[in-house]
Amino acid sequence: MLLNVYFYIFIMLSFLSCTAIYARKHGLEYLSATYVCLVVAAGFLANKIVSFGPYQVPSASIIASCTFFITDIISELWGKEQSLKTARCGMLALILLIISQSISQHWPCNPYHQVACEKFNDVLNQTPRIIAASIIAFVISQTLDIHLFHAIRRSTKGRALWMRNNFSTIPAQTIDTIIFVTISFYGIFETDMILDMIVGFIAIKFSIALLDTPFIYLVRIICKKINQST
Repeated sequence: MLLNVYFYIFIMLSFLSCTAIYARKHGLEYLSATYVCLVVAAGFLANKIVSFGPYQVPSASIIASCTFFITDIISELWGKEQSLKTARCGMLALILLIISQSISQHWPCNPYHQVACEKFNDVLNQTPRIIAASIIAFVISQTLDIHLFHAIRRSTKGRALWMRNNFSTIPAQTIDTIIFVTISFYGIFETDMILDMIVGFIAIKFSIALLDTPFIYLVRIICKKINQST
């Protein structure tokens, strides 16, 4: 099962790397739109709890972690301001998501689809709390990640991409996980399960942070060649 998870991570990082390369040539909006899509999808998919080795984690773990990969790429290739703008787009998308979800949930069901509608509402019942947790964790962690990335970049004078990629993402993702899991599931699950979920979520996020390092190097190399050819 773990091999399957790492295969999914590889596929996701490969797709996002190709998107970043395409965006470098045709416009940042392609990568920004992908980022917003992942942020919104994570808000819904966090409802489902899955296994990661001995741990239990939200099924949104992979895509939520990959949002940091995107902001690091944008920071590296487009700069701090563009990265912050993209993060703000993600925050606005989450706010719109919680408004849209509330409208859908409170809209009376069609009598001919009552059973399906009630099941759908059961899934949505936890979503507002999860999205609220996402917004709080998102604002804090993404802002920290971007600022740390550029602080390390300045201190290393643009060298050691691996250092700023990992040492900005890992602490930011740790804070993101603690805030998100605590707000989303406190009072719903027992404390032991919440702690288990935090550890598992951090484990999968750390794995992605380390695994995405060769991908960000590859993206930077290819994008430099694109710049030189234009």
